Amino acid sequence: MDDANKDQAASPNTKAENKTASSTASDKTVVNNTETATSKKTNARSNKEQVINRVIKKRYQIEDLVGHGGMCDVYRAKDLLLEAAGDSQPYVAIKLLQKEFHDQPDAARILIREARKTQRLSHPNIIRVHDFGVDQEDYYLVMEWLDGQTLDEVIKSHRPNGLTFKSSLALLTQLTSALRYAHQNGVVHADLKPGNIMLSRDGTIKIFDFGVSRALNLNADQYAADKPEETSPVSGFTPTYASPELLDGAAPSIADDVFAFSCIAYELLSSKHPFNRKTANQAAKENITPSKPKHAPLLRWGKLKRGLNFNLKQRVTDLDQIEKSLTQSFLKPSLSVIAIVGVAGALSYGFQQMDGQLKHSQQELSRLQRENSANQDLVSLSPQQFLPMLNTIPAKQHVPKQALLRDKQRLVIDFYEKQIDDLLNNRQNAYPDYYAIQSLLQEVNRIYPDSYSLALIAEDVNQGWMGTVEALVQRLDLHLEQGRYQHSEDGDDVYTIYQDLLQVRTDYQFAPNEKSEQVFTQLFDKAADQLDVVALAQMIETGETFFANSEQQQERIARALELKTAIAAMASYKQAIADEQEAEFPYQAAEVFYQNHFSQLQERINGLTRVKTLDKMAKEVDSMAKDLPDDFSHLIETRQTMANKYLRFSDYLLKKRRTKEAGAVMKKAQDLMTKVQDARVADNA
Repeated sequence: MDDANKDQAASPNTKAENKTASSTASDKTVVNNTETATSKKTNARSNKEQVINRVIKKRYQIEDLVGHGGMCDVYRAKDLLLEAAGDSQPYVAIKLLQKEFHDQPDAARILIREARKTQRLSHPNIIRVHDFGVDQEDYYLVMEWLDGQTLDEVIKSHRPNGLTFKSSLALLTQLTSALRYAHQNGVVHADLKPGNIMLSRDGTIKIFDFGVSRALNLNADQYAADKPEETSPVSGFTPTYASPELLDGAAPSIADDVFAFSCIAYELLSSKHPFNRKTANQAAKENITPSKPKHAPLLRWGKLKRGLNFNLKQRVTDLDQIEKSLTQSFLKPSLSVIAIVGVAGALSYGFQQMDGQLKHSQQELSRLQRENSANQDLVSLSPQQFLPMLNTIPAKQHVPKQALLRDKQRLVIDFYEKQIDDLLNNRQNAYPDYYAIQSLLQEVNRIYPDSYSLALIAEDVNQGWMGTVEALVQRLDLHLEQGRYQHSEDGDDVYTIYQDLLQVRTDYQFAPNEKSEQVFTQLFDKAADQLDVVALAQMIETGETFFANSEQQQERIARALELKTAIAAMASYKQAIADEQEAEFPYQAAEVFYQNHFSQLQERINGLTRVKTLDKMAKEVDSMAKDLPDDFSHLIETRQTMANKYLRFSDYLLKKRRTKEAGAVMKKAQDLMTKVQDARVADNA
């Protein structure tokens, strides 16, 4: 049902009555159904005690058990991410595989198949599956939260006469829209029944447990828990709504959904099952023929009755035929036709009056015929053709613009939803273009600002958007916490992830966490102490990208930026040497890079008071000299400073008459002076 045509058919909840044994499906989720076996309730309570208040996937906090089925329990849960974002209704439904099926891999595959199949069906009247997966050995499926009644409860609350035709039609048109969409996408429900259809408080129909039976073994469901009241050997569907062919073991087909739909339509209009809750095969044997429901108009009953025929060849198996018989107008001609008839009458009268009136009437008739033709053309247009012409429709036309929008609403929303799905599933890009999706939603919202189905789509998109951002931020944090700053050919590096994040959310302000700050500090200081130019070059890039706004890193990054050019030149030289390539030593860059370090060395040398300490310093300088040319100015100056220091130590020892020690120290000074002299000669050569 279109948003503009919703009919509030729901009434206050009434106490549910027990179903007969044959109407119970053996492996379907039952929401608040009082017929569930006592043993099943006991298992559900046991599972409930173990999972209440648990958080699934660090996001969904389970609050209460709301339903149970053959192998799954359904819980209401709170989406903590939506709650943190300020959503006033952050609730979802979570289907959990029961504990007793954890050791049966096929059971998990069934749940996953259900999720994938339902995710394929993006339609406002089919329950939306947001997420699925496994968390601590629990297989889960996250669905939108449905607040309302099942059609089973709605039918019971309208006994003994059923719903009015208008109220029933408001629900059935939504049901046909969902089924038609599913069939067009190659999916048959195969277990359509009032208990699998929810009526929300705003009048929207939602089909759930969609398409599961189609993927199961319909002759024997090994994962359905035994139920004492289930007498039929057939499982995977509900016998009282199954077609004769399905009961005979045939593969599910569209005709089976049409048969079940006809049963549901009959029940809505009468509050009674067409075959007194007996299977189609049993009803055929007993020659049970459904009588016309009180609320079904005679002209609309024929096709619906044929939809309930036991003989496939005589049965209506086309959903469109039944819908057309329920919705087409038999008595009301269009406004334009009335106008034409009226003008025709005026022509007859005018013929007897005068030629001027006849001519005017003929002109009016032609005008109305043209307008009627134009209106018919507009109605027949597809959304792609209709939308560009929307603002060109003259206000004076007989078919008002708003009426035309209302008529096209479902098609237009489906058209936009298809474009959104294409963007979400575009495999050419790593992530969906959420801004393009947002633009489409804004565009269609300007046409239908009060659409509930559009609000649901927007909510799903925003959830996906936030989830994508959250996942990228988590990946960034992990890389930074581990100090993984290198570029990677496969794109799994902080820079590619960061660019992806900014593409997904251009206004996102990323800030490293405390652990990332600590790791950066440790690695930066280590690289600086070791004069590791390759590591420092990497630290500068990382610092500028992620820590530029960090108060903790301001001084480090500023110091590194002053040396950025020098560090880059030194890093390039070191990399060339490592790659065994010829490279000229970058003297100018090295002087800038090492200036502070050698200045500190010389200050330390001048402050030494023991020869042994100077010897250690000499070894440190010799170690550095392995990576430097002998004619490097800072190295020459430092060696000269050490030689002078050795000479002063030698003079001191001579004054103390420690001649032998003084000679050894003098020898060290002379060796250094020789190196300095050789380096200066080479530099001048």
